[in-house]
Amino acid sequence: MANGVVQPGDLASVFADWDSVTYTKSGVPHGSNRTVSVNGIFSSTAFDENGIEVYAPIFRCEKSTVSDITHGAKITVFAEDFDSTGQEFKVVGVQDNQLGTVRLQLEKV
Repeated sequence: MANGVVQPGDLASVFADWDSVTYTKSGVPHGSNRTVSVNGIFSSTAFDENGIEVYAPIFRCEKSTVSDITHGAKITVFAEDFDSTGQEFKVVGVQDNQLGTVRLQLEKV
């Protein structure tokens, strides 16, 4: 961090002690490098929208760690909310904040 501003290289340490996800990279031949583990912050909230309860799971992480992730990608989230096997989700939105992080909108599989 320089002058109180988070630099791109600092983001890994920001997310290091939080939650994690794994996903299979698309376009990569079978092998050990296909499955990727990424640290980030998982949050899920339920709120009322016009009388309908809406569940909004989000995963925030460093953009460079998921640069190839696309809509429809299946990911497994490992967070304190879930047991050791994690919870599977599908990516339904990828929102780049242009500051080096990305917000993945998720939907339960």
